[in-house]
Amino acid sequence: MKIRKAEKKDIPRILALLGQVLQIHAEIRPDIFIPGTTKYTPCELAEHFYEKMGMKTKERQMEYIL
Repeated sequence: MKIRKAEKKDIPRILALLGQVLQIHAEIRPDIFIPGTTKYTPCELAEHFYEKMGMKTKERQMEYIL
């Protein structure tokens, strides 16, 4: 299996996976999670691909996508 960074073309599949996770949470805690909703719109998710947060360590600086 090849692992790579997510790209814009992956957004529909990522949203589908997030929807499955939300559904599991909603079944367990319907008082907190609303079934059939989404955390991100496709545009918001695309923006997250480009937002980076730097984290410095003693050895090097690491970047993470939020």
